[in-house]
Amino acid sequence: MGVWALRRWDLGAVGRKQANDIVGYFDQLFRDISNDRGGTLAAYAVARLQSFNCDVQNWDLLQSFLFQILVAEPSCARQVVEHFAVQKLKGMLVDETLLRRRPKRLRFAMRLWGMDRKLPAEPAQLELRAS
Repeated sequence: MGVWALRRWDLGAVGRKQANDIVGYFDQLFRDISNDRGGTLAAYAVARLQSFNCDVQNWDLLQSFLFQILVAEPSCARQVVEHFAVQKLKGMLVDETLLRRRPKRLRFAMRLWGMDRKLPAEPAQLELRAS
């Protein structure tokens, strides 16, 4: 399904419907990634969320999915960190402690997939700055 299936998701709802849409969007993404490992799909999915206005009550849910996608598809780390930076500028609370704990797992996963040169060497280099 890929990009086409992700484009169908209308993430403009609010409240509980938005939470259901976030879960459905990431379910679709994880299903597609498991069928065809591809960082481009994950990068597209996260980049598509840049203009998404997440309700405050759904932010923890979205944030947890973004942390999961970092482990499932480390090649989209740049898009995830950019998304966190944008959300931080919008006033959302980003759990930077979780982000700083991820690099060890990320490097392990990337080493398994032969992609270990795509991450910064030090966790401190994963600062949340908007570009």
